Amino acid sequence: MSNLDKAAEIIAEARRTAPRVRDMQDHISPHIAQALADAGLLAPELPERGKAWGDDDAPSIWRTDGESDTLAVVLMKDNSLQVEDFNEVFMRITPSVGRGLAAALLAAANHANKEANQ
Repeated sequence: MSNLDKAAEIIAEARRTAPRVRDMQDHISPHIAQALADAGLLAPELPERGKAWGDDDAPSIWRTDGESDTLAVVLMKDNSLQVEDFNEVFMRITPSVGRGLAAALLAAANHANKEANQ
C-alpha cells in the first residue's frame, strides 16, 4: 500500500472517529494531522539552514542533530550538495540524488528501529 493510499485510509478513519462537536471543521484538522503523524506519514522536522562560517558569502550548511553533530550538508555555488564530516568531503551529489539518498537513509533507519523493537 502506498503512502497516498495509507493517508487516504487514515483520513477517512480520522473523520469517522473524530470527536463530534458543533463546528466540526475547526476540530477535525488537528485530529487528522495527529492520525497521520501517529502513522509515520508526516515528514520529520528539517534542520535549520546555517552558514558554513561567519562571512555573508559563506555557503549554506545544514548540520545533523543527535549523536553525530559533525555531519553536515553544504550547498555549493554550482548547486551541488557536499556531504562532509569534520570538513572532510565524503561526496558531492545533485539535489535529486540527495533526495533519493535521504529517502533511502530514512527507510533504513525506520527498518533498523523496527528490528530493534522486535
